Amino acid sequence: MKIINAKILTDGHRMENYSVHTDNGKIVSVKPSFIKDTISYGQEDNNVFTLKQLKNLLTSSPGSALDLSFIQNMTLDLEYQYYIAPGFIDIHNHGAMMADAMDGTKEALDTIARFHAEHGVTTFLPTTMTAPLTSYVDVFNALKDFTPSVPVTIPGIHMEGPFLSAAAAGAQPSKDLLEPTDEHLKFLEQYHHLIKLMTVSPDVSGIARLMDFCYDHHITISGGHDSAIDTEVYEAINHHMASVTHIYCCSSGISRRNTPQKHIGLTQIGLLSPHLFCEVIADNCHVPRELFDLIYKCKGYQKICLVSDALRAAGMPPGQYYLGSRTDGTLVDVTEDVALLPGKNLFAGSITPIYKMVHTLACEHNIPLEEITYMASSAPADLLDLHGKGHIKEGFDSDFNVLSNDGSLIATFMNDSYIHFRDSH
Repeated sequence: MKIINAKILTDGHRMENYSVHTDNGKIVSVKPSFIKDTISYGQEDNNVFTLKQLKNLLTSSPGSALDLSFIQNMTLDLEYQYYIAPGFIDIHNHGAMMADAMDGTKEALDTIARFHAEHGVTTFLPTTMTAPLTSYVDVFNALKDFTPSVPVTIPGIHMEGPFLSAAAAGAQPSKDLLEPTDEHLKFLEQYHHLIKLMTVSPDVSGIARLMDFCYDHHITISGGHDSAIDTEVYEAINHHMASVTHIYCCSSGISRRNTPQKHIGLTQIGLLSPHLFCEVIADNCHVPRELFDLIYKCKGYQKICLVSDALRAAGMPPGQYYLGSRTDGTLVDVTEDVALLPGKNLFAGSITPIYKMVHTLACEHNIPLEEITYMASSAPADLLDLHGKGHIKEGFDSDFNVLSNDGSLIATFMNDSYIHFRDSH
């Protein structure tokens, strides 16, 4: 497939009037068009379409071309501009549409994959939560040899727990929290190739040995759900901790421990350290507008990873839902905007997909769209070292989103075969 006369958002930049050629699921070339590509329409041998025409066909042949210079014909608002950006990468995603990663079935994984693919996510990590280690066996077995019905990429599991601090468990079941032992490492050894990211607390006893294990097995380490002080956080960085899990949500802050001396925590060090990425749930609930602006000012766009932290309630009406297992998970109250722990003044996960966060940031913040899409795609790919993902350049996977200039998601393309249109544009 070829996309001509395109405006591209990639690597934090806007590239005007480019052509992108893909073949067999890969980007073959990205070249500037100094003179607008012109092709005679209506001739069968040209096989060139506007996005509106392609929407009516709902498919494309390998030799077809999409001309984005005609995309404005799809709306009466001629002020709109449209861009292609890398597909969104969601590294913290528990579920959607009544399915949760902790269900431990291929059917649940497929439901999650389809929902988020329809909302612009082309790569994601099914995310577990704290539970007895034996509960993870079904999750690992479900992911093994799993092929989703849509061509999303699943590099592995994000294990959020069980090696977390009881003082900052949030919605994580405290009864199942663990301090790592030789037995636990032997268990993880069996499944390490299925784990891509692990959230741990820097203040948990013996956590350094687990972090060294993760590093040796190419598992990215994130800190979160902790009550750590600065010395413990810096020690975790020395043991290869690379990010902060949903910063400002159960990440430690300024505190005193046994003495009047104040210590900064994971939150402050996450903002200050040039080495750490920060997950952000930009749903205006977990992280309100002013707080996001603070994070952006401290970190810059290249170190922020937008994450959904989506629950099985994503895509569902308000009500009560289980976070994690349907049998012994955490029951949460879901409103129109967010999930809450019953009887507590605490959020308990998100129901906002990444595409909504991108739109909100584009409309309500003074942040360039090319930087917002970097947070939604490129930064997560960089954190996890996902080769071929998160950028529009030669040799990378042909996973694209078409966005309007207000950050609205128009369409998603994957692997030269999958096309999904979100709305009526």
